[in-house]
Amino acid sequence: MDMIERADKFEALMKNEELAKEFFNNDSAEDAQRWLAEHGVDFTVEEVKMIARTVAKIKSGELTQEMIEAGDVELSDEELAMASGGSVLAILGIAAIVSGIGWLLF
Repeated sequence: MDMIERADKFEALMKNEELAKEFFNNDSAEDAQRWLAEHGVDFTVEEVKMIARTVAKIKSGELTQEMIEAGDVELSDEELAMASGGSVLAILGIAAIVSGIGWLLF
């Protein structure tokens, strides 16, 4: 399953309010990764950590949906390294999904 398919599955999960709350209530990236795997989405722990960092940037206002849509996003060295596999683009898509469910972030 490629990253886009995994991101689509993640989006479907996040559209369910109860499941989204369960996901965001995990205490660690490892717990979140296991939770996702149990729900048919196979992200690595590093990808889950990137999602968490992106959510933190959204919460702080450092990253907005407009910035994501415009491609006006600065990437860390780690994110640049992951970009070659397409992960960053899908993570930014996930960030757009997450920003659409901002009620979960606060």
